[in-house]
Amino acid sequence: MTLTGMKKHVRILEEAGLVATEKVGRVRTCRLGRRQLEQEMAWLAKYQAMGRPFQRLGQTGRGDDMTNSTTVARLSDHEVVVTRVVNAPVRKVWRAWTQAELFRQWWVPKGAPITLKSCEMDVRVGGGYKLVFDYQGNEMPFFGRYTEVVLESRLVWTNDEAGDAGQISTVTFEDLGGSTRVVLSERFASKQALEDAMASGSMEGAKAQFEQLDEFVAA
Repeated sequence: MTLTGMKKHVRILEEAGLVATEKVGRVRTCRLGRRQLEQEMAWLAKYQAMGRPFQRLGQTGRGDDMTNSTTVARLSDHEVVVTRVVNAPVRKVWRAWTQAELFRQWWVPKGAPITLKSCEMDVRVGGGYKLVFDYQGNEMPFFGRYTEVVLESRLVWTNDEAGDAGQISTVTFEDLGGSTRVVLSERFASKQALEDAMASGSMEGAKAQFEQLDEFVAA
C-alpha cells in the first residue's frame, strides 16, 4: 500500500471514530478512537449468541430430508443463498412471509432455546419490521426496513440493528404451479461478516426455518 493510500484509510477510520491520531514532530501515532469498535463488537457478540442455538440444532440434525430438500450455497465472499421448493402455491407462501401473525408461527426453529416475544411487520416500500427475541432472559431486537416489495415475487429488507455491518436480505418466490421455489439471499458488508455468520451456525437455522415454512403452509 502506498503512503497516500494508507493516509486515506486512516482518515476514513478517524472520521468514523475508530482511530485517533497524534503527530509529534515527524512521528504520527494511531490508537483506538472514541468508539473503540464497541458497536461492532456488541453486534458480533449478539450475532454469535443468536447463532449458537442454531449451530446446536444443525449438529443434532433434523433428518436427512431437510438437508436434501434445502440447499445452502455461497455465491461469493459477500453472499450466501438458501433455496427450497415449498409444497404450496405462491400466494400462501407470500402471506406466511408478510403477515406477522403467520410469520411468527414458523420462523423460530423448533428445539432452539429462543422465543419470539413480539413481531411487527409493515410490508411496503419504506415500511419497517421489528422482531424481539428472548434468549436466556435477554431481549434481542432485530429490525430494519423494506426497500423492495413486489407482490408474491420479491422482498428486500435491511438489517439495521447491525448498523453499517448489517446484511441486505432478499427473498424471491417463483411460482411453479402449485409449489413455490423460495430463494433467500443474504449479502453481507464484508467477507469477514459472512464468515462470522457461517461460523455461528445461522445457516443451519435457516435450513430448519425453511423446513418449518414448508410444513406450515402445507397444513
